[in-house]
Amino acid sequence: MGGGSLIKTVATSKGAVGIAIISVIFLSSILLRQYAGVSLVGLVRKGISKFTYIVGKGVSKKEKQYHRDIEIGKLNNKARRVKIYRFMKDLIVDLNLDYTGITPYELVWFIATGSLILSWIVSSLFFTTTVIMILVYPICLGGVTCLMYTKANIAHENRIGAVIDSENIICNNISNGVLVAVKQNINIIPEETRPYFRDFIDNVEIKNYHIKTALLELNSQLGPMSDDFIKKCIAFELKEERGLGDMFQDVIEINNIKKDLRIEMKHELEAKVNEIRISTVLITVFLFVILAIYPMVRSLYFNTIGGNVLIVIDIFLLIVVYVITTIVRATEL
Repeated sequence: MGGGSLIKTVATSKGAVGIAIISVIFLSSILLRQYAGVSLVGLVRKGISKFTYIVGKGVSKKEKQYHRDIEIGKLNNKARRVKIYRFMKDLIVDLNLDYTGITPYELVWFIATGSLILSWIVSSLFFTTTVIMILVYPICLGGVTCLMYTKANIAHENRIGAVIDSENIICNNISNGVLVAVKQNINIIPEETRPYFRDFIDNVEIKNYHIKTALLELNSQLGPMSDDFIKKCIAFELKEERGLGDMFQDVIEINNIKKDLRIEMKHELEAKVNEIRISTVLITVFLFVILAIYPMVRSLYFNTIGGNVLIVIDIFLLIVVYVITTIVRATEL
């Protein structure tokens, strides 16, 4: 039975193409080893290594260019590029990937490449032609990004609260300097951010970092939501005028307002998200019922290119709703 099925598969045009491709790869491997002394596996490995090196170099160049543009004032906080970079930076921290040293540009590359591979697999397994991968790719890209954010969302909310509480503690004890305030209150700083403040102490006292450098390092660990706080800390330390401590009361007031608004906004968003989820489930159930009841519709969807496109459009609309919901939930106050 199995042999007959195999013969039938080979007899089709698709099976014949598959056999031809395997034969070409096999013969090429033999010829390369015999006449060039190189194995196909080794050649592929070298090609992947070279490709990875070129991509890594390009990604590193983009990362340096971004920071240079920030330093010279070419980019400001309202620029879309800056907003995307900060979102990816937050994602790295929330997913606990910051210890790996991965940069936002590297994460974007991994997501884009992973989505491309996923779209090829989905197109090959579930659709009549791999050409439809062109339509599947943006869906996979949006879906992967949103799933990553959804996973990081709980940690993101907890981290924002921890950063706000940490800033308030430091601001209330800032009179003798940032380092003194951190050292005196390290045990009551929230656990989520305490390791970053311990690193700050070590950077100043053990590694002999300049206070500005140590604060900027702390800023990169806490995330973009601490930008204003860190700027005030740097101004406070460099000017060395203790009377400037009053400006930190503004930070405390803004943080308290921010916390109250976040709680209110979270409740409103959750209600909206639940409505969207219920609507999505009802639409999906309706679609599956139609496919189950009407064989003609089922055949149209799964056995024709036009039907495949309709499936992709349906999935695309669901992903768009998910993306919009995710963007709204990712919005910072």
